[in-house]
Amino acid sequence: MASLLSLVEKHPAIWRGNQAPIGQSRRLATGYLSLDEVILGGFPEYGVVRISGRTGIGELSLLKNVFTQTSENAFYLFVNPPGVLITNSLRRVNVVPENVHVVSTSSELSLWAAEEAIKSASCSVLLLWCEHINAAQARRLQVAAVQHECLVVIFEPENQRSAALPVPLDLTITAIDQGLQVDIRKLQGGWPKQNIVVPVSFTPNNTTINSLMRKYSMHAEDDALHG
Repeated sequence: MASLLSLVEKHPAIWRGNQAPIGQSRRLATGYLSLDEVILGGFPEYGVVRISGRTGIGELSLLKNVFTQTSENAFYLFVNPPGVLITNSLRRVNVVPENVHVVSTSSELSLWAAEEAIKSASCSVLLLWCEHINAAQARRLQVAAVQHECLVVIFEPENQRSAALPVPLDLTITAIDQGLQVDIRKLQGGWPKQNIVVPVSFTPNNTTINSLMRKYSMHAEDDALHG
């Protein structure tokens, strides 16, 4: 039994909770020091990351710096995004709109579409919005993502969050006044941690408008003085 266990532990796909990821050294920094310090420097370059939380609270902003570290010709696949993709919004998170393809399908087919896209080796980053994913489905995506060098990010509603999944990084995000609160549920090579504050600006603000109004007011005062 001891020798059999030893053989299992030596398998490259087996890792202990306190071990660093095997066969992958590069991390994609989020640019938020408080988060990067905890998740071993950033997101895994390849593999599956799950982010659970309410839709529209800044989940893509969390990936903004990650996207800058992919190649200029990186192909992005959005599977079942929750709304219409706007060109300017994509550029704000450092995604070239021309390199984005969208697949809209049923919940039942979305996981199949994602897996087939990964296996095609045509996309560098795949973003999948789904209502539910089980361990077997996540494992299939994880194996395919590593084999075909693809970063897969699964967005799942927090109120429908599945049980623990065999993925390298599992996060829950919550909107707070300072931006986002990130809770690490699972981290390959690290430990869970809660209440990490990430200063993401995820709602529109009037900064630009106020700046223009002040500039206009100053010009108006100058014109009045020299009129």
